[in-house]
Amino acid sequence: MKYKMENGVQTWFSKLRGKLMKKKIEDIVARYNSEIRGFYNYYSIANNVSYAASKFGYIMEYSMYHTIAAKTNSSISKVIDKYKKGNDIIVPYHDAKGKLRYRVFYNEGFKRKLPSSFADVDNIPYIITVPQPTLVERLKSEVCELCGKVGPVVMHHARNLNHLKGDTEWEKLMLAKHRKTLVVCTSCNAKIQSHAG
Repeated sequence: MKYKMENGVQTWFSKLRGKLMKKKIEDIVARYNSEIRGFYNYYSIANNVSYAASKFGYIMEYSMYHTIAAKTNSSISKVIDKYKKGNDIIVPYHDAKGKLRYRVFYNEGFKRKLPSSFADVDNIPYIITVPQPTLVERLKSEVCELCGKVGPVVMHHARNLNHLKGDTEWEKLMLAKHRKTLVVCTSCNAKIQSHAG
């Protein structure tokens, strides 16, 4: 398929596909069928799918005629005369067991589908982010973040997280929470100060 601009409008044209010429005719039809089905399935819930996919299907149909005509050294009209049966393009072929089979070009239409609302459709998870408590809220709770004791608390502050080595329980907690501050009870604060001094 190729396109060009005509009077500011993008116009699509069918085009011969040389890479498919080495394949059997029934395989060429199968390839076009799968591409049309894929296009339609992807865009089937779009508002203008009926118009756009019908146009795409028409261009792909004539691209297939071009490709088969080039493969058989024939013309498009001869290809249509040979394979068109009623409204369908039907290509007879023999399978590996020698049984006669038929490959039918896509003829299922391009009606717009409604968006699915059944359980099989993936739902995007509804994620609620809970904000971290602020410094003031942490102090007002009066709960030691190190031992969990309820009572009067103080704020222990580290100048820089990079200086913490993670040797002590409070350093590990500060590194894990990625916080320079820690709300601690008076006994835990005394323990921290004695270790620092």
